[in-house]
Amino acid sequence: MALFTSFKTAIAVALIGISSIAHAGHDTETDQNGVILAGHDVIGYFTEGKPVLGSAKFTAVYNDIIYRFASVENRDLLNINLDVDKAWTENIPKHILEANSEWHMVEEVDANKL
Repeated sequence: MALFTSFKTAIAVALIGISSIAHAGHDTETDQNGVILAGHDVIGYFTEGKPVLGSAKFTAVYNDIIYRFASVENRDLLNINLDVDKAWTENIPKHILEANSEWHMVEEVDANKL
């Protein structure tokens, strides 16, 4: 159960990060080098509850914008979940059907137990 909770938390954090990145584009505020968020780690902000400065050693590029991360783990978490996001959008109706078929197993479960 603890593993499931940890995995669920990691997915939630990553999805929040992805949602902010998914809307990033060329009109987003970046510095002269193309770094967004003044170099802060988009994942670290949600895992630590405060702004966390990223490092030039741990970066990812998405939509021609450079994201910095405080750790390789945060960077890799984002990269993995961008792949998940891509897989989701390739066949949304299929994934909704799959989720609906599983809903009965969690519908009545207390949120604290998920």
